[in-house]
Amino acid sequence: MIESFTRAEWVKLNGRNFRAEHQCKKLEDKMLGPFEILSVGSYHRYCKLMSPAAWKMNSVFNIHLLERYKEMDPTKQVSEIQADRND
Repeated sequence: MIESFTRAEWVKLNGRNFRAEHQCKKLEDKMLGPFEILSVGSYHRYCKLMSPAAWKMNSVFNIHLLERYKEMDPTKQVSEIQADRND
């Protein structure tokens, strides 16, 4: 069953096709986002997302790469965690 998305809905993007900036891709987040859907393409096969301008890439993605965002507040920013160093 293919999931159907609507405009102004919040989704997360599967990061499997993105190159990680860090050395270990295994430790990167698997899902990126949340992103707001700006428009839905014909036959509901792709969606245009409001992606960051720093990405410098096309913001249209296949719906197979999208997952519905399940949190209550999509504007909530995740705080970064600093690891303790034992030097």
